[in-house]
Amino acid sequence: MRKTPLLAFLVLLLAVCWPIEALAASAAKLTAAAKTSLDKTAAEAPAQLRAKLTARYSELEALYVREQQLEQDTKALHKANAEAEAALRERMKQLDAAKLDKLLKQTTEAKERYKPLFTLQTSLNKQLAAARKLKNKTLTEALATQAEVVKLSAQLARQEIRWKEEAYAKAKADKDKVVKEVRAVLATGDTVLSQLRTEKSASVQTGKLIAAENKNTSAILKKRNAEESFTALSSLTVLSGKLVSQKATIYGLEQKYGSILSKADKLLP
Repeated sequence: MRKTPLLAFLVLLLAVCWPIEALAASAAKLTAAAKTSLDKTAAEAPAQLRAKLTARYSELEALYVREQQLEQDTKALHKANAEAEAALRERMKQLDAAKLDKLLKQTTEAKERYKPLFTLQTSLNKQLAAARKLKNKTLTEALATQAEVVKLSAQLARQEIRWKEEAYAKAKADKDKVVKEVRAVLATGDTVLSQLRTEKSASVQTGKLIAAENKNTSAILKKRNAEESFTALSSLTVLSGKLVSQKATIYGLEQKYGSILSKADKLLP
């Protein structure tokens, strides 16, 4: 679907405002050189320790794959949510816009159309008042007859204008009611967005720890000490597991926010 410039701007604005940068934090992945050192260390280690090193590395690799998939899925969902919210807000803005414009135009046109009639009524009333002061019976009767006819027409005109004003007011009130309900649902997402910011900030910190620990692990692996290598890999695995858990939570929160958007969307006709 081709986006309007305003809708595209809203999508961009929402994407920027939503805290997604934390997804840049990545689970640990050994460099080729570190992996070579690990292989050599494992080959030289006793069978039991070799198995533990291999299992720990496999776990680390699985966590990396899982984290990468979560990152990809979350970015896609984040983008979809941003587009859905932008489209929703645009629909809220455009809700019954054509109908309201038409009703307002009809009201304005009616007021303009009957303006000469109201001007004539005012003029006749002034003339009638002047004729009565002059005690001109013939002129007073003639003006009174004209004024009565115009009065009836003016009453009908005012009634028509009032109906049109009421129709516009009702249509606007109906729209405002729906928009208020939609905004109330969207407001429930504020807590989710706050939780997202908190989780993403935490994942950034975890990512920094992983980067530092990854560097430290690479240095330890070069020493070809099996016990130290296993300890280092274990620390790295714990941190990567923590990051995966954080990113799973982030993905879940994005899903929750998407559900809120869907609920709000269903309120719009």
